[in-house]
Amino acid sequence: MNLQELRTLIAIVETGSLVRASQVLNVTQSTVTARLNSLEDEVGQTLINRKRSGATLTAAGVRLHRYADTISDLWHQARQETSLPDGMSGVCNLACESDLWPNLGERFFHQLQAQHPEIAISVWLGSQTDVAAWLNDGKSDIAFT
Repeated sequence: MNLQELRTLIAIVETGSLVRASQVLNVTQSTVTARLNSLEDEVGQTLINRKRSGATLTAAGVRLHRYADTISDLWHQARQETSLPDGMSGVCNLACESDLWPNLGERFFHQLQAQHPEIAISVWLGSQTDVAAWLNDGKSDIAFT
């Protein structure tokens, strides 16, 4: 398993198609197919039902997709934290409902930035469901819902 294979699975799910996933990932469809086949071989399960009308997850695909999202997000966070410039001590992941950002979230962001300039702040905007999931999965440190 490699990160590109997991990202390919995520792209297939998000687009509903191997062809559209290849466009989003800027690779050929044969590359998408090869990555998916490799991932399926590794887990020993079919992950995607391929049909002319699109691609859907199998039961095994649903289970793996949850982990793929988490692994991809955690890798993103790890890259952020390990590539911090000198003088920065860490990253705070702030999740905020989009509707709350203009007033509450943005104000908090600027206060946090002013009081702790040594902390990089990553802002994730989404729906109430997104924010709750990010907080539950440990992807955000602070959340406004």
